[in-house]
Amino acid sequence: MSAQLVDFVASGATDAAEAKRILTVFAAGLTKAAGSSETEVGAAVKEVVARSSEAAAAADPMTAIEQDPNWEQAGSDLTAACKTAGVKINY
Repeated sequence: MSAQLVDFVASGATDAAEAKRILTVFAAGLTKAAGSSETEVGAAVKEVVARSSEAAAAADPMTAIEQDPNWEQAGSDLTAACKTAGVKINY
């Protein structure tokens, strides 16, 4: 699902309904993956879920992402946590 999100963003698409769908499915997949983890990686995943869910709930998800000062940091924190844990992450 992350590939769909990356492709959607890279395409410059602006379809709010499709953005909501992709972000919702993306957040659900990450929620399942994180489970009840209390690790640094789990916390970082949950922050990405929070950012994605908030964007998905907006009238214009892509603008919400652009205006969210925590969006990029959440992804950077997840990458760093995974690297520290020895987990390769591929967006």
